[in-house]
Order: sequence, then structure tokens, then C-alpha cells
Amino acid sequence: MTKDWPVKWQTLETKARFIHQVMRGETSVRSAEDLESGALTYAEIKAIASGNPAVVEKIKIDTEVRKLDQLRAVHANQQRHIRWEIRDLPRQITEAKLHLASIEADIATRNENDTAEFAMTVGNRVFSGKGAREESATALTFAILTWRDDQSLQSQGVFRGFEILSKGKADGFGLLHDDERIPDVFVRGRTTYSAKLNPVNPVGTIQSIEHTLRILDKLADEQQSRVARIEKELVDYQAQAERPFEHEERLKQLLTRQAELNSALDLDKGDQQGADSAPELKDDLDVSQTPTPAEPSRDQVAKMAEAYMRASKTAIREMSISQRTPPQTGPVTGRAVAKDDAHIAVATAANSFFVVPSTSLGREVEIGERLSLRFQRGLPSLEDDRTRAR
Repeated sequence: MTKDWPVKWQTLETKARFIHQVMRGETSVRSAEDLESGALTYAEIKAIASGNPAVVEKIKIDTEVRKLDQLRAVHANQQRHIRWEIRDLPRQITEAKLHLASIEADIATRNENDTAEFAMTVGNRVFSGKGAREESATALTFAILTWRDDQSLQSQGVFRGFEILSKGKADGFGLLHDDERIPDVFVRGRTTYSAKLNPVNPVGTIQSIEHTLRILDKLADEQQSRVARIEKELVDYQAQAERPFEHEERLKQLLTRQAELNSALDLDKGDQQGADSAPELKDDLDVSQTPTPAEPSRDQVAKMAEAYMRASKTAIREMSISQRTPPQTGPVTGRAVAKDDAHIAVATAANSFFVVPSTSLGREVEIGERLSLRFQRGLPSLEDDRTRAR
């Protein structure tokens, strides 16, 4: 095992991050939110190789935070669904009760017109007495088939206080034959029910209409059950509404500890090592140096940098953003995230940046521009400009 082994595992971790983003269709490393799948394994190996218990603790916390954050997202989605149901269910209850009342009124109509002798009206003719069933069936079937091409509802007769309706079908742009274009039949009281036309056996049409009326009691029972079910759903949803996320306190504690570990370990240094140049940052960024005294302009640029990194999603959302001490010598690559007349902030990893004087850069730098800097005695210069000057 060599002393460079942790750095190599750090590089594998960063590569795993890239691969995971490509698989998700994300093209920018700076939109990454977390490490998943195989990347966690690399992170664990890196922690073991580092021999630092705090790193192991951070990985465990990161994993738990990730899981709790996913649970919180599920909880938020459930609460949105609950609020929508609470708004919509009263309408469904009202409509279901009205439909139930209509079915019950139709049951009363059916019972009031229940006579021992069969009787049906087709058009203007009343069929009753001996042979009325067969004769009315033939007349009704003929009337319905006569209106085969009419796709509007047509009243064809009356049976036990209910209107018998038919509706023709289109020819399907010539694809349907006449024997396939069987019109629909409906039985209408306070509400409308379906029946079936039997063009081959007209009495079968009458039997279908009678069956539709017989099952009204079953329909009423089903509708009553539906009303009770919807009312119970509303009560249940109201009890669940605005219920807080049960792990919220635990998540807050973990995020606080996570921020402490991020600050103490400065693990973002490793991200830069894997993404840009591990040896350069390892050798040149001396994080143990004493920070330079704060200046009003420098502090303002630092605040601007943090705001920009959050707004542009350069920073990983769950992690805190830390300001690092710039190196004294050596090359560093990063991205400009804030500036004023005297200072510029450069992000060197997802959640870290440093602020340096901009007067030694030699030209204006745009926010978001990728920079290759070289430090000498703590002052940066643009390495690409130095190359062009040569």
C-alpha cells in the first residue's frame, strides 16, 4: 500500500460521479447532487485508506442524509396529493350522492310500473296482451335499425316508465359492414343505462332491457358503497394533512454534523484532485496556512460567490460552501464565480472557493469563465496568458 493510494481512490470516486451523471443524462459535473451506486463503495474504500475515523463518520452521515432526503421528497409529494384529494373529494361525494338519488328514483319508477301484463310503446303504437312481447320486440328492433346511420340519440319507445333510446354508429370510413354496425341501446329514467340490441333475435333485445331494470338495486348498493368509501377517504386524508415529516429533527441534526465535518475535513479538496489535477492541488494548496485578514471588499466578494454557486447549482445542495486559503505557489484550475474591482472568487471544487486580488491577472475575467491560474508568492496570474506571451 503506497501513500498515494487514498488519492487514487479519490480519483475513482470522482470518475464514478462522472459516470453516474452520464447515465442520468447530466453533462455538467457541477449539477451533481450526491454520490450513488458504485461511487459510495469507492468513497468507503477511500475512507478506509485514509485511516481517518471522521471521514468514515462523514460517509455514514452522507448516506443517511441521502436516504432521509429521499424520504422527505416522498413525504412532500404525498402531502401535495393529500391536499389535492381534500379539494376534489367533496365534489366527488356530491356527484356520487346525486347519482345514488337518481338510481333510487329510477327503482321507485320501475316498481310503480310493475304490472302482471307486459306492455311497451314503440313509436306511437302500444303493444299489450297476448303476443305483445314478440310483436313489440320486432317493431322496436326494426325502428332502431332504421336509424342505424343516425349518430344522435333517438327515442324509440317507452317501457315501465323508462324511455328506450338508440344511437347509430358510423361506418368506420367504409371498414365496417352493415352487420357490424349494430346501434347502441339505452334505457333512460333519471339517469341513463345501457342495454343491448339483438338484431337476430328481437326478443333478446327486450330481455336485455328487462335485465337492465332488474339490476338497478345492485347498482344502488354499489353506489352507496362508493359514497361511503369516498367519505372515509376524505376523513382519512384530512387526518393526514399537514402532518410533519417524522424524521425532520434527525435530518436537521445530521445536516448540522455534516456541515461540521465538511468544514473540519475540507473534503472538497479531494474533489478537485480527482476532477482536475490531484498532484498539483496536493502539493500546492497548503490548507494549513493562516487565513489572510478579512477585508470589506474580500468579504463582499465571498458572499457573492456563495450566492452565485447556490443559484447556478455549482454547489452540491446538501453540503455547506467553504472559503479556502489560496495557495502561495503552483498551478490551480477553477471557475470564476464572483468579482469586484479589486478581488475575484474562484471555485476550485463543487463546494469550495478562494478569493484573491484580481489586479495581477492582467485582463478582465467573466463570471463563469474557466481559469488556469499560477500562483507565485500568493499572487495569481492567468497561465494561458503567460503561455501566449511566450
